Amino acid sequence: MFAWLVKQLCPCRAVEKAKSLAGGPEAPGEAAPGGEAPTERGADERGVPQALAPLLEINGIGPKTVQHLHDGGYTTVDAVRAADEDDLAAIEGVGRRAAITLKQGLAGGEGS
Repeated sequence: MFAWLVKQLCPCRAVEKAKSLAGGPEAPGEAAPGGEAPTERGADERGVPQALAPLLEINGIGPKTVQHLHDGGYTTVDAVRAADEDDLAAIEGVGRRAAITLKQGLAGGEGS
């Protein structure tokens, strides 16, 4: 939903790339691929989507950062792995330091 709102306000490159990598819904409440609504996706007790939970294994990455990634349109670990560091850093709530930590952690085999 956050990515949709940002797209409405500022159609920047990071949001478009996140959408293309993640294949997420275009608008709030719109069905995701496979027919499930965004609010029905599985999440743990911290609100972390199951598909992104492996990112919590990376030292320095917590549930809030993972939720910001999801809100920014990154719905899988592979999408985060394929993203440029600059695109991750551009997501509100992620920032440069977390983007570097993510890329290093994913390159080192953490969060797989």
